Amino acid sequence: MSKIICPLLLVAVVIKFAAIVEAAVNIAQGKTAWSDSEGCPCCAPTLATDGILGGNMCKCFSNNKARGWLQVDLAAPFNIDYMTVYPDAAWYSHMDQFISGGSNLLTARQKGTYYVCNQCEYNYALAWDTCTTKCSANIPAVRYVVLQQKSDLDTGLSACELLVYAAPDPKKTKWTRFSNRRLLAASASSFNKSSTVSCLYKCIQLSCDSVNYNKLLKTCEVLKHPFGVLTGNIPAPSPGWDHWKLFYA
Repeated sequence: MSKIICPLLLVAVVIKFAAIVEAAVNIAQGKTAWSDSEGCPCCAPTLATDGILGGNMCKCFSNNKARGWLQVDLAAPFNIDYMTVYPDAAWYSHMDQFISGGSNLLTARQKGTYYVCNQCEYNYALAWDTCTTKCSANIPAVRYVVLQQKSDLDTGLSACELLVYAAPDPKKTKWTRFSNRRLLAASASSFNKSSTVSCLYKCIQLSCDSVNYNKLLKTCEVLKHPFGVLTGNIPAPSPGWDHWKLFYA
């Protein structure tokens, strides 16, 4: 991972009414949860926040709608550092490349209405796999977190446990590079920039969410996508391009 040290990239983060907790505390445990449906009489959404990490069927939450959602009320807004999902041992493939996000509106449960934290880049290969999504530091503190399936998955949502962790210090952030990757989005604005630093600074000026930079072409693509990218939030392989996102340190 490349590191950039530049006074211009010291970003002031304003925290309003955001709860701050110690690191490594699962702030979703025991919290109220809802879903768009339930896959069986004993598959309630609160099973995803009961603290039991493994299992299947009646030990886990599941629904019976394609591209379904799970929403958890954290009881107060938090700056989310990352989320981890343990799948149902029998239906782990139902969570392939899931999307995580959040909002301060109880009704924001569908794609395009909530802030996107991130999208799991991988498919679950084994029943005991987990996937952790590191959240964008550009989204605000949120009270309600959301899990949703990717757009082209036609199975029911199935999560045995959702773990949510707040940023230990929301003022500490860092830019992270994804080498030879490029996020394709219709919202991209293109600029000619001589360096990665100048490209990232342009992003900060425009309050963007991420950037693509091509060193050879000196092309800087500034992207605004707080509510996600309709075609997917995973940067595609693209030689010569680097994708950059801001995360909590």
